[in-house]
Amino acid sequence: MTKQRHFKNIPILVILLFLIGLMLQIIWQLNNFKKNSKYQPLPDAPSQNILNLQSFGDNIVLSRLLILWLQSHTSQNGLYLSNNDINYKYLTDWLNAILQQDSHTQYPLFLASYQYILVKHPQKQRQVLEFIHQQFYIDPKRRWRWLAQAAVIAKYRLQDLPLALKYAEILTAYAPIIPDMPDWAKEMQIFILEDMGELAQARLLIGGLLTNGLITDPDEVAFLNEKLQALEQAQSGLQE
Repeated sequence: MTKQRHFKNIPILVILLFLIGLMLQIIWQLNNFKKNSKYQPLPDAPSQNILNLQSFGDNIVLSRLLILWLQSHTSQNGLYLSNNDINYKYLTDWLNAILQQDSHTQYPLFLASYQYILVKHPQKQRQVLEFIHQQFYIDPKRRWRWLAQAAVIAKYRLQDLPLALKYAEILTAYAPIIPDMPDWAKEMQIFILEDMGELAQARLLIGGLLTNGLITDPDEVAFLNEKLQALEQAQSGLQE
């Protein structure tokens, strides 16, 4: 039987040569990998039937795996790309597919609102906002926050007041069936109308909020009454 040689008995020179050879092999492999690497574009999302088969009955686990895969898509084959390189039609299809696998998760909407919206591409930003808008109707009670965020993005990032007003109007319309919607979300429409110079409509909206009982907090009621007076004074000043 051959006696095994202990590691300590191996000459240091042999160990150094081995390590140098290993490092050279790694460097060669990395250089060769980068030369042959190509960016694989984001494919279109498969149908829900296919995803259901792939989930093996555990849709929540599949949704988590898909999220990890989607987030890592911009880092592949040694290449690091920005979200500007992604097809946003396919991106929103994937986010929608993930939400269909797990309707309770909020993470795809979080990614849409805080990560994928950051591209310097107005058309892609609008695709994200429309995705959030459509997802709101599926579960308004749990997804109103993302539509409120979409209104803020439309106003400040896109500087599109009509689009921001559209989302804010939807929030106000759905407020009666969303008990936990805070007053600031119900009142967004007022400030957007004011920015647009629609003072008369802003006054009517305040009157409606105060009359129908959507705003019940005494401090908020007092604030809206003060705002109403300020708008009346501003409108009178414009008419003089």
